[in-house]
Amino acid sequence: MPESRRMPEVQDLSGITVLVVEQDEDDSKLYRLFLESCRAHVVTLSTAAAALHYLGFSVVDVVLAEASILGTARRTFIRAVHTLPKCADLPVLAVTAWPQDTPGAADGEGFAAVMLKPVDLDEIAATIARLVGQRRARDSSSPCPELSRGLTRRDA
Repeated sequence: MPESRRMPEVQDLSGITVLVVEQDEDDSKLYRLFLESCRAHVVTLSTAAAALHYLGFSVVDVVLAEASILGTARRTFIRAVHTLPKCADLPVLAVTAWPQDTPGAADGEGFAAVMLKPVDLDEIAATIARLVGQRRARDSSSPCPELSRGLTRRDA
């Protein structure tokens, strides 16, 4: 008689918008399909320039970026993201195949977290939930949450 197996619980990312910056079509599709199965809203782009342009007029909760797509300009990308309106504290999660891109090394570059490939998709979802939860907790503890996100009175 086959043993009854429980499906693992899927992280609920309802209400979270994730911007995936990944040039590999297969990886991009995998991230999108998985995150959508967690009920996240997902936008995929294939270049850092397109991501910066998109962030200039759209609001997301977290960025998931392949570190190699950013090349040696990772620090510049993070700085550019954090200077955009509404993105001052936007968490950027990097995924990399290079062991030298460790979490300790990434701290100086401004990534909220770094994950080494091959990545565990459940770990990505849990990390996204944690990062967004921390950001929302900071916003809710502010006396004026819309200002803590970089909004002006006119934007609110």
